[in-house]
Amino acid sequence: ILAGANGAQLDALSKFSALLGDAYQLGDDLLDLEEDGEIFTKDQKTFALASDRETARGRLKSMIGEAKDVL
Repeated sequence: ILAGANGAQLDALSKFSALLGDAYQLGDDLLDLEEDGEIFTKDQKTFALASDRETARGRLKSMIGEAKDVL
């Protein structure tokens, strides 16, 4: 807004920031699983826990690619 972005640009930046935040969280969950999977309890539900690691890594790659495309 301060830089004078129009509505479409603001929408793209909002989508980019949401994808970046989700990618960061998924990447962090994957690192935690690789370092010490025991830190998660059975009640904690994350994408990384709900799927196998390769699926989660694929989703992470997809989110990063989508975020780049949005920009």
